[in-house]
Amino acid sequence: MLFPVNGLAYKTFAFTPSVWPTVLYDAMRAFKYQLFPDFINSKGFSKEELASFPLAVDGLDYWYTVKRYVSQYVDLFYAEEGDISTDDELVDYWRAVGSNPSGVNYELPALTKDSLIDHTTYCIFWVTGGTYCGYSSAVEIQNLTILTSLLLVTLLTPIHTVLFCRA
Repeated sequence: MLFPVNGLAYKTFAFTPSVWPTVLYDAMRAFKYQLFPDFINSKGFSKEELASFPLAVDGLDYWYTVKRYVSQYVDLFYAEEGDISTDDELVDYWRAVGSNPSGVNYELPALTKDSLIDHTTYCIFWVTGGTYCGYSSAVEIQNLTILTSLLLVTLLTPIHTVLFCRA
């Protein structure tokens, strides 16, 4: 639905059907899995510059709000670190996200409770408020609870191959 020729992304951009697979492959190769706080830190801004930069201020506030929520949610299902490695579906999901049939490797860290929390926070952050980092509203964050709950459940299935790896 999203990436095949005549899908939503294809119709959004002005590429021909013959070039579209190359565009997607190049985008996958250029992608760097980087947590939002690491992304902000990598820019080398001073504390003063960051304090006046809504992307950093509101974005980091939102990131840590989502991360607290995700941490509590993950704790419900994986009380112990060892519970992570015994969940076959989660292990399969992690493997699918980490690489795909095109050979592009997203260089995810090893699957641990902390990396699951970071990755789930990453997904929720960019699917929801991360795209609007300059906008902060406690009401809007509360309204995202239902969406993020659904997204967390969805993330426990290997959807990556459906979205990115269809021929």
